[in-house]
Amino acid sequence: MTASHLHTGSRGWRLAIVFILVGFALRLFRLDAQALTGDEAFTIVNWTRLPLSTVFSTIALIDPQPPATMLTIIGWIRVVGDSVFAARMLSALAGTITLAAAYALGRKLGNHRVALFALAFATLSPVYVWYAQDVRGYALWIAVSAVSAWAFLQAVTQPARRGRWLVYIGLAALGLYTYYLEAFLIIAQNLYVLTCLPHNRRLLKPWITSQLAIAALVAPWYLQPSLRNSGYEPTAGDVNLPWVFEALLFGETLPARLNPELFAIGMQVFTAASIIGIILTIAAIITLARSRWHHAAVFLPLYALVPTLMLAVLTVVTGEGFFRPRYVAASAMAYILLAAFLIEILLQYARQRVTAAQVTYTSLAGLVVLTLFGIGGVSLWAYRFGPSKAPPWPEIVDTLHAQADEDDIVIQNFPDPAFQYYYAGRAEATILPQDRTSTPAETYAALEQILAEYDHIWFLPVPTDLYDAEQIVAGWLLEHAQLTSEQWIGRSHLMQFARWEVDTGDIKHPLDAQFGDVATLRGVSFTPPVERWQRGTTIYVETIWEPTAQTEEALRLFVHLLGPIGPDGLPLWAQDDHAPQYERISSTTWTPGEMFRDVAQLTIPVDAPAGEYAITTGLYDPTMLERVPLDATAPSEPDSATLAIFSLP
Repeated sequence: MTASHLHTGSRGWRLAIVFILVGFALRLFRLDAQALTGDEAFTIVNWTRLPLSTVFSTIALIDPQPPATMLTIIGWIRVVGDSVFAARMLSALAGTITLAAAYALGRKLGNHRVALFALAFATLSPVYVWYAQDVRGYALWIAVSAVSAWAFLQAVTQPARRGRWLVYIGLAALGLYTYYLEAFLIIAQNLYVLTCLPHNRRLLKPWITSQLAIAALVAPWYLQPSLRNSGYEPTAGDVNLPWVFEALLFGETLPARLNPELFAIGMQVFTAASIIGIILTIAAIITLARSRWHHAAVFLPLYALVPTLMLAVLTVVTGEGFFRPRYVAASAMAYILLAAFLIEILLQYARQRVTAAQVTYTSLAGLVVLTLFGIGGVSLWAYRFGPSKAPPWPEIVDTLHAQADEDDIVIQNFPDPAFQYYYAGRAEATILPQDRTSTPAETYAALEQILAEYDHIWFLPVPTDLYDAEQIVAGWLLEHAQLTSEQWIGRSHLMQFARWEVDTGDIKHPLDAQFGDVATLRGVSFTPPVERWQRGTTIYVETIWEPTAQTEEALRLFVHLLGPIGPDGLPLWAQDDHAPQYERISSTTWTPGEMFRDVAQLTIPVDAPAGEYAITTGLYDPTMLERVPLDATAPSEPDSATLAIFSLP
């Protein structure tokens, strides 16, 4: 080895270490910023908070994960705790091992430049960053699978060295104990060996021995009858091959406006990113096949495509929804290495050609780099700074903690374990329908009982095909209960309902404001509470009235937001004027002594100046434009009752 080669290798290792450290920092950055997904929360709640006997007799069948993954995550969380940051740290560490494996595979199959290109792409890969910040087994599997692939290549290139085969056998078995679909990558390895046998007959015996050894090591777990009759129902989708190219190269967080669906052929949906991914992959395979790296030209296409095709076959044969890119996430390494080889070969072409061709090939290599980093960077940015993984559960439960009382109930129409992880409020929580087999009649009966028993129902509707596909919970509540507030927290909808009938027990903040001989204002409440009001806040003003007499003309209610004098010379900043309960009842026919609830909606303007504000209410005759007199008039507005006074800084 010459001095120049030694210098180049040393410099490559130094750059590799820098990339790996940057990658680790990137995986730690905002590690707990994204809320837990339902799968992540399920892992924490059902793996780590239950006895091991229950986990392996029940949970491992409902959530089919091999024991190495379960034991590793359970042990980690029981030692470091189950906060979001602590739980995800294990995946961040595993994701860093994957970076080292990317460099090692690049060196083994290509050269130090291929290795550095692969490491750079892996460092910023949206796929790898996502799973390195995910409390599931994917990061562990991707890391073990990548190291196992490196050990496989080490053994195959020197079949006479038994030590290398032993390392490979151990890692391959560990991979199968980490994720079941590692078997697809083992199949890809077998196919690769079959292509090598005509040129290397010495490979046959150690290879057969290694496969028998791997099978013997995993047999105690894989041959359990319970695994074949677990009752697990896959919830992924139909075969959509272009999705894999997009997801494994660019992640799944590209904004839809930048990555529109262009066309579909049957179930195969082609987006801009998927087409670019397919073109890059085909170009890399063709270019690599014409290069001097013959082993890589066979191994990488097999490692990239065979698992995806096997998953597609499994989905079609079983008729079950098994197809999802994350189930072949370990193949992302092959796509990254193919891209790295494509760039290296284009640059080699540039060095071997005359000036005009040099510019062309160099430009093509630069275009590949810009495409990978550009599209991947947009995807990574969208993931980093948006609620890409899950609904903003911390904000949702914080809202419920502040607003839902012990006499309320929270209903979900989908059993998301993330809610169970985050929620610790005073109100009871339940799921309706109770399970997938519940009939609409059973759900209606449960809702009727809940409406009669609780003061308010807080409902988190989720569009889902699994539990409440027809949205019967929302439909029943909207038909039989009074909608008292709606709040949007990110893209999550939080609705509040109450029964139409009102009694004194529903009065949270009593009032006694007599409006002539027509009605008495008995109580008021606000959603959200006063301490959360700021510019842009929408306030639901819930007032309870007791009629004392009917009127000849139908009266209207007004709720006003009054504050400093505005640009129009008036103190009125927002208002909601409407018939009682939006014409559900009328002052000409209401029953004296029978209380009712009315809900008004005000939004504090974003340009509201600093100062003191008041919310007032009253009744008026829209025909004569005369207000019903109030016995004790508020100083801020004639014949109106002051409901709240607050300040904006």
